[in-house]
Amino acid sequence: MKNKYDLVVIGGGPGGTPVAMEYAALHPQKSILLIDKKGKLGGECLFDGCIPSKILEVGSSRLDIQNNIKNKNIGVKEEESSFDWKTIV
Repeated sequence: MKNKYDLVVIGGGPGGTPVAMEYAALHPQKSILLIDKKGKLGGECLFDGCIPSKILEVGSSRLDIQNNIKNKNIGVKEEESSFDWKTIV
């Protein structure tokens, strides 16, 4: 037996998820399939794109501020601060 859907949405990111939700709200009797290569909702932006990039940008900015404070002799330990890449990933 084959599965049949009235709508198939490819991509569970910030575009596909609202489309599937709105269609379901407007057509509750219809069957919808939402597909994402990650296997979970969130899509490119959440997992690979802008959000991870912003995390790195904010972290590196704070690291730079901390290291600059140290260079001005404001009560920071002498060792150089760095990213813990394993934790970030």
